Amino acid sequence: MADGLARRTAARVIAAGVDISGDIAPFLESLNYTDNEEDETDDLQLVLCDHGGVLMEHWFCGQSGDPTQNSGDAERWIVCAATGAFLRAGRGAQYAASAELPYGTVVELLDNDGGWARVRHAGTVGYVMSDCVARESSGAAGFVVGDQVTVTGTPQYTSYGEGRPGIPVTDYRGEVTHINNKGAPYPIHVGYLGWFAARDVRKRGYAATGAGTAGTAARSMGGSFLGGVTKGLRVAAAILAENGVMDCGQFELDSVSASGPPARITLKCTALPFDSSIRQTDKSKAWENYTLRGIAQEIAGKNGMACVFTGEKDPFYERVEQYQQSDIAFLKKLCEDAGCSLKIYNNIVNVIDKEWIDAQAPVFHIDRNGSNYIKYSLKTGKTEKYKDCEVKWTKPDGECIIGTAQADGGGKDGQTLRITQRVESVVEADTLAAEQLRLHNKMELSASFTLMGTPSLCAGIAVSISGFGDWNGKYIIRQARHSISGSGYTTQIELRKV
Repeated sequence: MADGLARRTAARVIAAGVDISGDIAPFLESLNYTDNEEDETDDLQLVLCDHGGVLMEHWFCGQSGDPTQNSGDAERWIVCAATGAFLRAGRGAQYAASAELPYGTVVELLDNDGGWARVRHAGTVGYVMSDCVARESSGAAGFVVGDQVTVTGTPQYTSYGEGRPGIPVTDYRGEVTHINNKGAPYPIHVGYLGWFAARDVRKRGYAATGAGTAGTAARSMGGSFLGGVTKGLRVAAAILAENGVMDCGQFELDSVSASGPPARITLKCTALPFDSSIRQTDKSKAWENYTLRGIAQEIAGKNGMACVFTGEKDPFYERVEQYQQSDIAFLKKLCEDAGCSLKIYNNIVNVIDKEWIDAQAPVFHIDRNGSNYIKYSLKTGKTEKYKDCEVKWTKPDGECIIGTAQADGGGKDGQTLRITQRVESVVEADTLAAEQLRLHNKMELSASFTLMGTPSLCAGIAVSISGFGDWNGKYIIRQARHSISGSGYTTQIELRKV
């Protein structure tokens, strides 16, 4: 059965807007995509078997050739919408979407009329909304998100120069985090500084943006690695199976390694690079009179990302301090305290109410006597869970605020979880107590299943299991790992019990 599934499953890989699926197909040993519910970044790993040393020759020996040479005369545009664009079968949202094109994807424009652009991408012709694409030959031509650059000039508040300019910099080293391809005078956003004119920005590394061929695919993915790998190279992937399509999304190349014999090259890509400013740059700021949504939107915007907020929970903060923390660490802590999940993918900051996640109806069922799994693993966490939680905070004026929460089922067994943390009201203290109790008790029972490849199984969706005694019930997928190898396409899901 696995062999049959392998024959019906294909991997689609796009590097810097170039479809290199056919070029790497003879070398592809495995593709692993890890989708996490929260906190941990999604990852993509490609393992290539280097038959005859072809890849080693191109990647590590710096062969000559220009991978940025366009292979056709069609006008090249890119997806400029931060949230990406849907490639549809006709002009209109009523037509089915055949693919989702992440921000920065290169397309060929065939015509543009009536608010819809007809484009070609990876050999497929379809339609996207005109506002979602922009001409590549704008002021930011030659630059892509993730380019390592050096800037000298004055950062602007917006790409159109609105607001008071920032403090001028000289030879600042950073990466391109956003691009405005709509003719703006300051089209390139660098690090967390702001927007710059193209004349102020120069590249420090190599990033291919043109179409590739069988002879240049390897060079398109990174040039000579002995000369220094360019982190930030955009890589998108999808798994095309008979029972559906798993769109893995968009990643950035993080590391390349070679080993042998037998000769193998491993490409590791991440949805949020470890050297990105949103993760690495520590900042100090007092946020006053903000909601969680407002903070998330501002952090996303300053880092050239879109923000999606799901659920009703949106706490208000009279004052909350970010002290020597990166944006992502600060936002993660706020989300944890508010009972929300934080996920970064496809250039999007996604904040989701965990109560909303847990309230979903199961969409997939696993039965012990069924045949829809290959193997399973069941685990218990703590021998006893906390029976309740108390949050306590004493304000400078001496007022003591106490919040409490009880575990489901109550009872006298177990311990009390005690938290000392600044809160402004009893309501905020109760909310924090409930979330901390849930956080500490949620892994008491967990399960893992390996199934035949199932594209519909993603992190954050609900499933149910039966026939496993105490483990029966409703679970949320906290991690889904989709893998293609010589043995076929499999999906491994890690579950947390609701």
